[in-house]
Amino acid sequence: MDQRTSNIEALMSQQLSQEKVNAFRLRQRDTGWGYAWAHLVPFVGLYYAVTRRTITPLLVDVLGSTAIMIVFLIPAAAIEDEQASVMFSILGNLTAIAATPFLVKNGIDRARKAAHKSLLDAGY
Repeated sequence: MDQRTSNIEALMSQQLSQEKVNAFRLRQRDTGWGYAWAHLVPFVGLYYAVTRRTITPLLVDVLGSTAIMIVFLIPAAAIEDEQASVMFSILGNLTAIAATPFLVKNGIDRARKAAHKSLLDAGY
């Protein structure tokens, strides 16, 4: 009985809803830089997250941009010259914006690989 229960649980864990399968297949087509650059446009990241059923690219972007901002804001806060402090803050913002496509591309690649593994595990 225990073996049968574990077999049923294994089958249930491998089954994916058709909606997830479609989203995972959409992720497999995201091999270029189009959506990575498009994340600079407002709400594209949200659209991507909903249609691909993943928040990985959005999270990688937010966490990476936050790390970049922290790296630039610590010296900006330590500098006593107000103009230099503002320049450090602006430089941090511009660096975070410039890094967005690269961070998002990394997140898209990770999500695509995870979806590929899920599709293979489920037998699609």
